[in-house]
Amino acid sequence: MKILILLLCSFSILLDTSAQTKTESIDLLFHLTKKDSMVELNMKKLMESPQFSAFVGKNVALSGSDSIMLAKRIEYIKSLYRKILIEEKVLYDKHFTHTEILEMIAFYQSPTGLKMVNETNLIQTELQKIVMEKYASEMVQQMMNTKK
Repeated sequence: MKILILLLCSFSILLDTSAQTKTESIDLLFHLTKKDSMVELNMKKLMESPQFSAFVGKNVALSGSDSIMLAKRIEYIKSLYRKILIEEKVLYDKHFTHTEILEMIAFYQSPTGLKMVNETNLIQTELQKIVMEKYASEMVQQMMNTKK
């Protein structure tokens, strides 16, 4: 029964999106997977990171020129990420047919696909914390030993 419902949903989505060009479908796929909002998310994570706080200086107000320089760096990173995103879209166009893109869209619009997108960021955040707590000092130690 679940398979029948999924097939019907997929078919109806394919009908709804069949008028889209392949490029529009790739844009929709990137929106559904939140690839298009990753610039802002990554910048927010960067600014909240201990490394960023150490770089800027916790509770220290930046001087006017430092603030401008920091804003320019952030804007550069955002623009670079947008360029990389365009390159990624070109690769999707190269490696997937329009039908495959539409099938991915159907998946990411399904309850499981939506959950996957929403949980992936949480999983990555938790994994990053685990790596920092359990393995960071070991990695630093290993690098220090390798230099000798």
